[in-house]
Amino acid sequence: MVRSGQATESSRGPRAGPGQRARRAELLIANGCNIHCGFCCESHRIAERRFMDWPSMADALRRIADRGYDLVQFLGGEATLHPRFADALALAKQLGLSTYVITNLLRWRDPEFGRRVGPLLDEVMVSLHAWGAEAGEAVTGWSGWWPAWRAAAANARETLSGRIRCSTVLTRHNAADLERIGEELLGLGPQAWIMGNAVPTAGTRIDVVDELLELPELAAMRPRFAALSRRCASEGCRLVFFAFPHCVLGPELQDDAHDLVIDDQDLTSTAPASPEEVTFWSRSTELTAPTPVVLGRTRPPGCARCGREQVCGGHFEAYFARYGTAGLEPQP
Repeated sequence: MVRSGQATESSRGPRAGPGQRARRAELLIANGCNIHCGFCCESHRIAERRFMDWPSMADALRRIADRGYDLVQFLGGEATLHPRFADALALAKQLGLSTYVITNLLRWRDPEFGRRVGPLLDEVMVSLHAWGAEAGEAVTGWSGWWPAWRAAAANARETLSGRIRCSTVLTRHNAADLERIGEELLGLGPQAWIMGNAVPTAGTRIDVVDELLELPELAAMRPRFAALSRRCASEGCRLVFFAFPHCVLGPELQDDAHDLVIDDQDLTSTAPASPEEVTFWSRSTELTAPTPVVLGRTRPPGCARCGREQVCGGHFEAYFARYGTAGLEPQP
């Protein structure tokens, strides 16, 4: 990965043509977030609320365009908190770049914000990890999150015009509400919904292993997962399962495992084939660097008997250390 703010020679070259995979650059523009999800690995940064200065951001966008990238992904924290987020989108479009952001959508509470940025976003990944006030406060740490989300979603439905994808981190706080979360997200018209187990990585506010459903519990939810998958398909949306052992998903759903769709570290379909082209990190000196996300997935010895062993990413090593391997079911 390129993390120095300078593109390597391997990142130069023409932009992707029709039918080719887009070349994506990532631009970190904001530290801080307007919520504090317990499983977030950036807990050390989200209270900072510092932003990349405009001259640095404008210069980085020009360099990204000069090096032939197709798409710029704006990163945070919550990137939409940047006071010049709309200006950055406008400049990116002027430079011929497609635009993408992962967001909790809360900035869309302001209708004017939505009207300004909606037409400038080519792709949005909307994160929703709870349903209702009680679960929302437990997950996000903010008692006012639920009414804020509902207002934001209503405005987003009117103003977002690009490709929409959604993500949900599955925990004990929201497992009972997945159907209601799904209906909320389907109201936005997404093409894909990535449902993923929380990752027990460094820097989280809580011990994520405590929040993980055990594998037998996940297996017992297969009928619900299958019904959700069919419901999504009826609306033109694909449900993808992130960090699930394939055997737990079962034969009906295992081909919708994230392992088979795109690289584990990437939630878009625009990832370059070469790891050296994945990231063009541009950051100003006042922004603390993000924490690398180490998934820590492994396949226990028993998985060697499974016909999916070569394509399944297994499960978290931290989970196995706590709960053992009960629930793994080697497939033919």
